[in-house]
Amino acid sequence: MSIARRAKESDIEQIVQLSLAVQKLHSNRYPDLFKEVVNTDELSDFFRTLIGHHDHYIFVTELGESITGYCWAELIQTNESPITHRIRKLYIHQICVDERYRGKGLGKILVRETVSLANGLNVNHVGADSWSFNSRAVDFFRSQGFNSHNERMWLK
Repeated sequence: MSIARRAKESDIEQIVQLSLAVQKLHSNRYPDLFKEVVNTDELSDFFRTLIGHHDHYIFVTELGESITGYCWAELIQTNESPITHRIRKLYIHQICVDERYRGKGLGKILVRETVSLANGLNVNHVGADSWSFNSRAVDFFRSQGFNSHNERMWLK
């Protein structure tokens, strides 16, 4: 049985290994936007900073001593303006489950933990986006109740 909990600094190396799969997927498709990770020490430092930051939250699932997945979310707040209300949202930057454990409900557990955190933080909504080419991610988020509310378009 896998459980979810907040990430600790001792989890960073395993999170980095999972993150490499996410980074590779994105850098292969959009090398002009996403870097191919060469220096895992920099990536470790990056996640170490996130774990210590008060507006960033990383949850992990674990089985025994192994981290089987992670979800990185950020509390984003905007002030009220003449055209928008004040917004507090929890934005999921990345979610990844080890390939060997996909389809076993671990992503659902990570989303559930993130939504629970959002409820405790009194946010307006939980947001996530996924690249159009990544149909597995799109399908996953939809299966968790996420709905599209806008589309970003680029002209290159």
